[in-house]
Parts: sequence; structure tokens; C-alpha cells
Amino acid sequence: MRSALVLLSAAVALSAGTTSESQTCGTNRSRPTDSVREVRLSRVFQEPSFYYRAQDYVIFLPQNDVRHYFTEALSSTDPTLGRLAREILADIPAAQSQDLFRYNLHDWIYWSYINTAVVQLVTDGHAAISNMGGVQIDHVTIVHSEGPGYSGTEVHVGNRKTTAILRRVECIT
Repeated sequence: MRSALVLLSAAVALSAGTTSESQTCGTNRSRPTDSVREVRLSRVFQEPSFYYRAQDYVIFLPQNDVRHYFTEALSSTDPTLGRLAREILADIPAAQSQDLFRYNLHDWIYWSYINTAVVQLVTDGHAAISNMGGVQIDHVTIVHSEGPGYSGTEVHVGNRKTTAILRRVECIT
């Protein structure tokens, strides 16, 4: 349990990045605010795609959308993101579906970058999700929360009352 907490703390620190004087993390309001919206999902793709396991679900991401996301990431000044983008783009097009988790095995620092990409692609509706039994999920609820010193996004299967299957911490101070 302690190692899981250490790993979670490290992941939050890595995904949070640094906040400069000119950037604001969260909101100045004393109470947290949430924006909630529903996103309709695609059907599971017939062609090879990238996939990512989250909780008891599999998230399928089309190669073209993954290519577009990581091509844009090449212009980032973050050298780790650039390195990951080059690795993923070198594997496109793929003849068979690819597990995004395998890139974590090359370098564990990739975890937060891959998680961020998956959350963004799901939020934009560029994904299909099924449970481990193969039942397709038709929509997710995206909850973006901001409070004093933090900002983050959660993906919930169905409505907001379900457990989040993905989380992205944008900043925490």
C-alpha cells in the first residue's frame, strides 16, 4: 500500500509540472468549481488502433487521432514528451492494435504523458470504450474540477456518480 501511495505521489508530481509566477493553478475562489459534460463515444474500431486499460475497461483510440495528438506534441518544449511522441509515431501505421502501456516499460516517466493523452482523446470524443466483457460504453461524463491550488479532469463511465476510470491532474500546488 505504501509503495502505491509513493507511486501515486510521484505520478501527481510528474503530471503537475511546474507553475510559474505568470501561471495560475486552479482558481482563486474559496470553493471548488466543477464543469460537467457528457461525451458520446464511437463504436469499437474494426481497424487496428491503440488501446489502454483503465480499471475494468479498455479504451480504444484510432491511429489517426493518436498520430495527430503526438504530431502536435512534437512542437512541445518538453524533451520527454518529444521523445515519447517520436517513439509512438514510429509505430504508426500499425498492422495490429498496440497497447499504449508498453511505452511505460521503456520509461516509466511516460505514464503521466500517456494518461494525459488518453484523457484528452476521450474528452474530445476520439475513443471507444468497452468493459472487460466486451460490452461497449456509449458515453462518458467528463468532470473538470478547479479549486484553490488544483485543477484536474476525471472520466466517468456513464454518469458522474460512477467511479472515475481515468484522472488527469493538470496542476497542484
